[in-house]
Amino acid sequence: MPKRKYSSGEEIRQYSENLARHFGFYERGMFQSAGKSLTWDDQAKVWKCVVLAQPKGQPEFEVKFTADYAILSSGGFTEPKIPNVPGLDKFQGKMLHTGRWNYDITGGSAADPVLSKLEGKKVAIIGTGATAIQVVPATAKYAGELYVFQRTPSAVDVRGNRETDPKEWKTKIAPKKGWQTARANNFQAFTEGKDNLPEEDLVDDGFSRMPTISGAWGSSSEVKPEDMEKYLALMHKLDAERSDRVRQRALDIVKDEKTAKVSPIPRLGRNHHTDLRPTIRPSKPGTQAGANAQPTTTSTFKHSTNPTST
Repeated sequence: MPKRKYSSGEEIRQYSENLARHFGFYERGMFQSAGKSLTWDDQAKVWKCVVLAQPKGQPEFEVKFTADYAILSSGGFTEPKIPNVPGLDKFQGKMLHTGRWNYDITGGSAADPVLSKLEGKKVAIIGTGATAIQVVPATAKYAGELYVFQRTPSAVDVRGNRETDPKEWKTKIAPKKGWQTARANNFQAFTEGKDNLPEEDLVDDGFSRMPTISGAWGSSSEVKPEDMEKYLALMHKLDAERSDRVRQRALDIVKDEKTAKVSPIPRLGRNHHTDLRPTIRPSKPGTQAGANAQPTTTSTFKHSTNPTST
């Protein structure tokens, strides 16, 4: 049973290690390797696999084998990308990529993420994507000053994380064999569109309540080129209610209307609040990414505690 609705990275890692030990993956797994080709042999009814083994400090070599099953689960972001920022190589301070977090710089550990080495320091975070939504509030708890550089403000909805109720887990979430498959199928149905939905939303979170996620994830519906304009209009209509609610939430939380409209709005959780004071600095001509790029915004976060804030 997971400890919370959305498990921490540390808990997910421990779970993965438990699976590896239980099924003997440590002895049979091919680490430090990359897939080169995958071909189906229809006569032998097997997958022909070619893998590049890349052991540290040793020459690369090919490994060939066959498999009855092939599961593609590499994910979309497997290699950290360093932003092409002019002068980055001349920066004299300490720097890390969130995909390769360095606790020697921040203090703490994965098991105990108290970023004590950031206390009293000026910290800058570039970008306001999904990772920043997690990193900004956690960093703001410890940094003396936190500067967030953004091109486009993120839409930050209610996370709704909570402790797992053992009774609910046994009686409602995982009451019988096959619960995980049923839950995954239910989640897929709610993220593929608005039609033919099950009676109950088993996951019931921000993703399953956002039918327009199907525009990014795909669905069983076939959209022809000549219907694209109509399809996009439907996506905008479906998303209008959710988008308006997210925008209103920002206005409700951040009392300064100008700040609420230009800044990412992280929730620090109970007993904490942020004082957001943005300074808008338009990008130099030619540096914006794309025709619709927004001016770069620098927001200063000064963190403080307040027992009455939520």
